[in-house]
Amino acid sequence: EFTFLKDLQTNADEVLEVKFDYKLLVTPEKDSVLHQAMPLLQKAGIPVSGKYCYENDKAKGFAIDLSFDSNKKRTPVTLHHACIDGLPCVPPAAV
Repeated sequence: EFTFLKDLQTNADEVLEVKFDYKLLVTPEKDSVLHQAMPLLQKAGIPVSGKYCYENDKAKGFAIDLSFDSNKKRTPVTLHHACIDGLPCVPPAAV
């Protein structure tokens, strides 16, 4: 979700507010260290959800939960806007 707003507080032309919620599916093999670590990461507060059914295995899948909202000040993610010469600065879908 992208919201373009006129910036009334600075000399910038606009402010871009960004919000996304994304789940990255991870399906480690049962005998792997990663498969054993996923429940430990969950207990430690890392944004991991699951166990999910994958390939007829009820406990093979996990999801890494990625969330960002530029309106929330406390976030470990920072986005920077930059333009590349020869490419449009704003995606055509946002215009």
